[in-house]
Parts: sequence; structure tokens; C-alpha cells
Amino acid sequence: MKLGEPAVGSLIEALEEKYNINSGLAIKESVTVRGSVAEALSNMGEEAAGPLVKALEDKNKYVREAAKTALEKIRAKKG
Repeated sequence: MKLGEPAVGSLIEALEEKYNINSGLAIKESVTVRGSVAEALSNMGEEAAGPLVKALEDKNKYVREAAKTALEKIRAKKG
């Protein structure tokens, strides 16, 4: 088992906008959380790529940019 593997599912859920809005987080907090989650997922490797690709279509530019950066980091590690 890779380090951090048990957290991947929870991080992927937290990346989804609907999860954060329904959890009662303010929109601004939700965006910050989702951007941070994208960054954390970049350390998880290939299994996080699918949700990050989906996040490229997020309504918020910050989240889209964080997902793009995370995917670039995964690609560089694969390299």
C-alpha cells in the first residue's frame, strides 16, 4: 500500500463542488478546500488523474488551475 492511499477516496469526494456546497461550507471556503485537495491529489499519482481531469471543468478558475497544475505534476512524475 502506498502512503496516502486510504485518503484518496475522501479527497476525491472533497474535490467535488456539490459535496462541499452541501456540507455547509461557504463558496469561498469550498473553493479553497477544493484547490488544496487538487494539490494533495497530485501526490497520489495516476489513480487521482480522472477526478482531476473532471475538475478542469469546475466553475471556479482557481480550482481549474489547481487541477491543471496537479495533473502536470503527476505527468512529470510518470515521466
